[in-house]
Amino acid sequence: MVTTRSKARRSDENGSQRSQAVNNGAAPKSAAVAVQSSVVFRVILPLFLVGVCPNFMIWLWHTIHFHNGSLQEFAMSVLNSPNPLAYLANLWSSVDCCSPFAITVLGTYIGFQLLLMKIVPGPRAEGPITPKGNKPVYVDNGFSIYCITMVSFLALSYYLKMYTPYSPSMVYDRFGDILATLNIFSLLFCVMLYFKGMFFPSSTDSGTSGNPLFDYYWGTELYPRIFGWDIKVCIDYITTNQSITNFSVCICYL
Repeated sequence: MVTTRSKARRSDENGSQRSQAVNNGAAPKSAAVAVQSSVVFRVILPLFLVGVCPNFMIWLWHTIHFHNGSLQEFAMSVLNSPNPLAYLANLWSSVDCCSPFAITVLGTYIGFQLLLMKIVPGPRAEGPITPKGNKPVYVDNGFSIYCITMVSFLALSYYLKMYTPYSPSMVYDRFGDILATLNIFSLLFCVMLYFKGMFFPSSTDSGTSGNPLFDYYWGTELYPRIFGWDIKVCIDYITTNQSITNFSVCICYL
C-alpha cells in the first residue's frame, strides 16, 4: 500500500513537472503568436489595404482602357519596362485626378443623393443594439431613392442627348479621372472620420486601440453621423445601390 502510494505520489509529481514545463513553454509561444497576429492584422494588413487598393483600381482601369482588358498584356508591359515600380507609379499620370469634370459629376451626384435621403419619406427602421446599448435608427427609403434616381438619370440622359452636344457616356470616357478622384477623396475622408471619432463621436460606441494606423483602417466609431446623415448608409446608397446601376447605364450610351 505504501509502495503504491509512493508511486502515485511520484507519478503526480512527475506529471506536475511535465505540465509546468509544457505550460512554461506554451506561454511564450502563445505570446509570440499573439504578437505576430497583432502585427499582421494591426500593421501589415492595414498598410497593405490602404496602400495597394487605390493603386490597384488605377492599374485595373489602365488594363481595361489601354490593354483591352488583357491582364497578360498589362503584366508584360510592366515586366518589360526598365523599372516596373516606376512604371506602375507613373500610371497615375494617365488620369486627371480631381479634375473639374470629376469633381462636378461626383459633387452633383453625391449632393443629389444626400438631398433625397433627407426629403424622401419612409418608415422607421431600427438596427441591432450595439455593444454599448445604442440602437441606430434609420429611415427605410432606399428603394424609393433608387427609383427616383433612375428616373432622374434617364430624364437627364434624354435631355443631354436631344438638346445638348453632350452624352452620359462622358462618364465612361473620363472614368479614370473619377476613380482617381474617388480614391483621393476616400483617403482624406477617412482621416476626417478618424479625428471625428476621436474627438466628436456620435455615440458611446467609439474609441481607439492605441494604434493610429489600425484606427484609421478600422474606424474609431461604430455608427458615425454628420449633420444627421448616417455615414454608413450614405456610402451604401451612393457607392453601391445607385452608382453601380448608373455607371452601367452610362455604358449603354456608347
